Amino acid sequence: MSARDNESKQKILLTALTLIKEQGYDEVTLNNICATANISKNTFYYYFKSKEDLLLQFYSIPTDMATRNLASILMAENSIEQYWKTIEPMLDFIVDSGTEITKRILYALTNENLQAFDSSKLDRNIPEVQATIIRRAQASGEIRNTSDPCLLLAIEQVQLLGIVSLWCTLNGIFDFKNAVRLGIEVCFDVKPELRKAPSDVFSEI
Repeated sequence: MSARDNESKQKILLTALTLIKEQGYDEVTLNNICATANISKNTFYYYFKSKEDLLLQFYSIPTDMATRNLASILMAENSIEQYWKTIEPMLDFIVDSGTEITKRILYALTNENLQAFDSSKLDRNIPEVQATIIRRAQASGEIRNTSDPCLLLAIEQVQLLGIVSLWCTLNGIFDFKNAVRLGIEVCFDVKPELRKAPSDVFSEI
């Protein structure tokens, strides 16, 4: 996809996200999205198969942000903060979207009738950077779990999905970002002086 096409796609995604946050998913129609984005339906269908497919593409908003910020990510004070900055755009996106939109996205991802999600479209730069950061952190002792970095990433993704699901189920009653941070610190066995998450983050549950 060309830079211009990607820019157009992101504009539609952001327009749809704003409308859904303001009015609710069920209330927003394709006509609303097209009118607000000042595009035709043909243009919408060039990028998306349906409103449901649009939900499945929301992941590209924070992923695109993380990719653009790779230089600043690598300037963070230590490897743990570098890793955190690779996922923080996604976490902020989830918090900003709220539990209702996130529930819709989770439903779309797990609905067997919606097989539009194509993981091959994900930016592969981020996982490669994350694995490199983890490997370096293991070598320096910042991460004391010596498991294979790719395995750690896979386990952390499963853990993240679990925290997202719990946060949505409980309608956001706990601090989502602190919960994710705690999960990372425990899973990776981050050395104590680099840990920042409060250990009682789940006390409200």
